[in-house]
Amino acid sequence: MVTEVTARLGNRSDIASRVPRWLNYAYFELLVNPQFDFFELDKANNSLATTSGVNSLDLSSITDLWALLSITDTTNNRKLTRSHVRVFDKIVPTSGQPTRYARFGSTVEFDPVPDGAYNLRVRYRIRPNELGSGTTFNNLGTEWEEPIIVIATYKGWIALKQYEDAAATKQVMDACLATRQDVPMLEDEDSETGFEPSLLFRY
Repeated sequence: MVTEVTARLGNRSDIASRVPRWLNYAYFELLVNPQFDFFELDKANNSLATTSGVNSLDLSSITDLWALLSITDTTNNRKLTRSHVRVFDKIVPTSGQPTRYARFGSTVEFDPVPDGAYNLRVRYRIRPNELGSGTTFNNLGTEWEEPIIVIATYKGWIALKQYEDAAATKQVMDACLATRQDVPMLEDEDSETGFEPSLLFRY
């Protein structure tokens, strides 16, 4: 990928140390693009539990945590509602089975304060490692290499202040992204192409 981006930027010899950064900028920009949702980044942890009388839970043991997707109390088969710590700061704590949670740094706080040990299933999005020299492109499929290369090339032209080349590359980038479908879209019940059935009315 470094070789390809370097070639598209004219094989300049003064950008060798910068191309890997542009690739990582492109990589993470694609991962947070609201247009796509990557199942490759989804993960679950089922080994956590609340402690009676303790209103928070340390998540630092989940070393690859990027963003929480959901928390479910599997003891009572209840999905907790996401809230905000500012909301919790305005209420008088009560004790009981937690019904909602709020993230604060590397912890989550519960309301009500747990009155017992409840097993939790935490679904979250992992923060993948940066792309580096000699590493494999293993978080996403090969079909996403080209968009990352194009985005990195665009960022390279911007950084080099070659704005006409950047504008041309952006058109290629937009067209490239428009042809990609993530797994959730491919698995959508209406995504199958072909003949569409229709009702035939007889009078």
